[in-house]
Amino acid sequence: MDFGAEFLAQNRAFGDTVLSVDPDTPVPTCPGWTAKQLFRHVGRGNRWAAQMVAEHATEPADPASVPDGRPPADLDGSRAWLDDGARLLVDAVDAAVTQAHAEGADCSVWTFLGPRPAPWWIRRRLHEVLVHRADAAIAGGFTFDVRPELAADCIDEWLELAVAVNSDFAGRVALLATDEELGGRGDWTIGGGTWTRSSGVADVTLTGTVRDLLLVTTRRCTSAEAGVDVSGDEELLATWLDGMKF
Repeated sequence: MDFGAEFLAQNRAFGDTVLSVDPDTPVPTCPGWTAKQLFRHVGRGNRWAAQMVAEHATEPADPASVPDGRPPADLDGSRAWLDDGARLLVDAVDAAVTQAHAEGADCSVWTFLGPRPAPWWIRRRLHEVLVHRADAAIAGGFTFDVRPELAADCIDEWLELAVAVNSDFAGRVALLATDEELGGRGDWTIGGGTWTRSSGVADVTLTGTVRDLLLVTTRRCTSAEAGVDVSGDEELLATWLDGMKF
């Protein structure tokens, strides 16, 4: 998967969605936020990541100090601000990788999981934007569509983050995706502070399309709302989902 191209495409799709919603519309999946705040959060987050990559940061930057961290007031200016911020990140990562190759060094930068190569931020921001596109779609009453392959990678990336901060979870959860496009590659088992991309014995199993599994695991909707089948210990599932916050 070309994460850079996917990131730019999803960023544009997010802009298409959120900018078609009244700015004052509440975002139910981000309590307390409006569509305007969601838009600013995503755009500033892209620029925040770009700043850290460009500066080879060894600690997190202050989001309030990000240059041009607020979008212009007009619609066209806001759209350009969002697109330009995503391009800043892609260009910063390209420059960091090129410099590292020329100097025979690495291109590590601060991340939530410790130092990682700069391209880590492209994938992180891709899936941040993807999930927030779902938020914007829900707020506006629009359909949220995503390719199974991309949704599956989003679940992978989310588990890499969330399982790390929920390592003391004692049970086992299985996710089984029904999408034919995944060719049997849509199974996950989570437990014991780790996760695998395979089916296994679990205390509770969620079965549904990978899109719906993504929305449930990121707590954008309940299993009942998504039409995801739950088999096993539903109280344990609630505990797991509550702990899967990042």
